[in-house]
Amino acid sequence: MNLIYQSSNDFLPVVIIGAPRSGTNILRDTLSSLNNVGTWDCDEIPYIWLYGNKKHSADMLQPSHATPKVKQYIRKQFSKLGEELQVENLLEKTCANSLRVDFVDSIFPEAKYIYIKRNGLDVTYSIMQRWNASFSLAYTMKKFKYVPISDIPFYGIEFLKNRYYKEKNKDRLKFWGPRFAHENELSELSVEEISAKQWVACVEESNKSFNKIDPKRVYSLTYENFVTNPKQQIKNMAMFMGITLNEKMLFPTIRSSSIGKGEKMLSSHQLEKIKPIIKKTMIDNQYTCP
Repeated sequence: MNLIYQSSNDFLPVVIIGAPRSGTNILRDTLSSLNNVGTWDCDEIPYIWLYGNKKHSADMLQPSHATPKVKQYIRKQFSKLGEELQVENLLEKTCANSLRVDFVDSIFPEAKYIYIKRNGLDVTYSIMQRWNASFSLAYTMKKFKYVPISDIPFYGIEFLKNRYYKEKNKDRLKFWGPRFAHENELSELSVEEISAKQWVACVEESNKSFNKIDPKRVYSLTYENFVTNPKQQIKNMAMFMGITLNEKMLFPTIRSSSIGKGEKMLSSHQLEKIKPIIKKTMIDNQYTCP
């Protein structure tokens, strides 16, 4: 096994990849409860991943963006947490990484990946809610504490600009989630269209990258399989990560009520906008597009 940090506290980075609202959070929370698995105390660390590339117009970073300085900084942050937690597997989930798996892999060629997909209609509906989300100071500060000191002024200004845009326009934030295009390219699109395009970009970019990575380093699953059969999926992922489960382990109860919610909740007008955008990607990933 290749290890990230050569010391008595060696650990393996395990990176969860998935479009936003595809079950990445529940997957992270479930797996981080297993023995010898640790993670950050916030749901994502976008500012660490964007070190040295914060002014890039989109999150689609390439291996060329992983300069020696960038690699050293990001690996150091992982190593610091690994030493602190004393775990064998360090789990990480940042949804924007679905747009830059090649970049991530150039920094952690020893990493293992857990790749989760979900029905595009359900994801689009759920993403739409986040574009209109209210502000949470506690949530923001949890992530903000991982901003590199030199980048604080930049992200402080970006945060204020985003909130001002929301107050001025009311219907949505200036940007939310993985940046698959420059914000100016999205100004004329509806929230439905942006959300659908966001899902498509994340899935298609991830698929392209994983087609080039050794399948032994990737465990793929769907949100639908995970929530309907969590016990078996957790066992499979534990085996993939090299973890022996306690026979007396209590498996979490995970609700499956959100399956099919997108089609139920979206209006016919919204569906007319969304379906042409997501249809091909849905079919290519073994989902039925009504």
